[in-house]
Amino acid sequence: MQENTQTETSVVPARTENETGTALPAPDDHGPVYEDDVLVPRYFVVQPTSKEGTPGTFRSNLDGSERTELCLAPLRIQRGRILWGAEIGSDPVCRSDDGLYPSPTVEKPVSEACCIVAGRRLRPVCPKAEWPRHGRPECRDTFLLLALDLVTGTPFAMSFHGSAIRTIKIVRTLAWQRRVALHDLECVLKLRRETSAKGNYFAPIVTAVTPVTRAGKHRAWFERFARLDVASPVGNDPAATDARA
Repeated sequence: MQENTQTETSVVPARTENETGTALPAPDDHGPVYEDDVLVPRYFVVQPTSKEGTPGTFRSNLDGSERTELCLAPLRIQRGRILWGAEIGSDPVCRSDDGLYPSPTVEKPVSEACCIVAGRRLRPVCPKAEWPRHGRPECRDTFLLLALDLVTGTPFAMSFHGSAIRTIKIVRTLAWQRRVALHDLECVLKLRRETSAKGNYFAPIVTAVTPVTRAGKHRAWFERFARLDVASPVGNDPAATDARA
């Protein structure tokens, strides 16, 4: 499990659907508030091995606040890859923001490309991303979720690794099956205690996946935030329940 050393994403959590003005609504004493003035928090799962926080909660890297569940509307799910260092808690050796090419923030990428599109699938071309005869590849898939917090009315981000990826694939699959836009779903993320050969850990599960009553309800949030670059910065990302499993 990884400890949190990452920084927040620079995108304003504006609580508005008004897209006409240049500044965003804010209390009078704040003055004008623009899209790069405020930070979007990232949530990660506090594990029994984490140095800070209450195990079995989602913890914000912005202020350390903790939640037992996250009620959300997904705005975007972005695929990537990450190659961790040999030591637990070390920074990634290489990473990708799109699953195809190394991130421009990586000083010495392992390969010029991670994967290529073959048909409707990604085929690894980097030796670290290829599946070996036994075991798993050293460079793992990641999925970044950008979502609207339905309790606070503000956006947040969270990364999924390892077996936790199945949870985010469920959300995307249900949107596809029901023929609705991703942002026209609402759901709840909770945590469930799991046991493996490495010990106990908490895994995110998705519940109460429901289409919105009015199509386009969260479209303004999607149009404002979904295309922005919110890829994970270089550094440990503890949002996975079992990043190395």
